[in-house]
Amino acid sequence: MQIAYRTAIGERRTDNEDNVGTFTNQAGVNLAIIADGIGGNQGGDVASEMAVSHIGHAFEATTLTDYETASDWLQEQIETENQTIRERSQQFEDLMGMGTLLC
Repeated sequence: MQIAYRTAIGERRTDNEDNVGTFTNQAGVNLAIIADGIGGNQGGDVASEMAVSHIGHAFEATTLTDYETASDWLQEQIETENQTIRERSQQFEDLMGMGTLLC
């Protein structure tokens, strides 16, 4: 499988806060994660990178093969990562309010 992606800053921003990653788990199942850092907030690029790398690397350690189990696992990971990002944003002033959208 070949995977390609392209991101764009858009017309209103000067920085691109998008992050994309593809990961393969122990069962050979692929997962693509797209995160769009919330533009205009501090640390959107950090939040999007955290979400992609943390969830992706956790996926690589799994043996998930069926949709329902993978969906439940992913929902738990998103909730956990959301809490991690919120905590990190409260630890560092320059990251206050950081966030990202996942696709």
